[in-house]
Amino acid sequence: MTNYYDILNISKNATKDEIKNAYKKLAMKYHPDRNIDNKEVAEEKFKKVSEAYEVLSDEKKKYEYDNGRNIVLNNQNPFDIFSHIFND
Repeated sequence: MTNYYDILNISKNATKDEIKNAYKKLAMKYHPDRNIDNKEVAEEKFKKVSEAYEVLSDEKKKYEYDNGRNIVLNNQNPFDIFSHIFND
């Protein structure tokens, strides 16, 4: 199982703000537009960071994840998540 806490480099006790801040930092770091020389690798990491945020920022999904249950992801476009967070 993918460790979303490791991906965002946060503890299991992270607050919503800590989750959001970790996502913002890593999304900016791995955004494909900022990594032109290594776009494919950056895009893959950007998707993983967005997936981790999608799960850990949603209380129900986070609870299911923390209890070892399968998570149903919306397969949301990672760029939509990015736009939503950075337009807040």
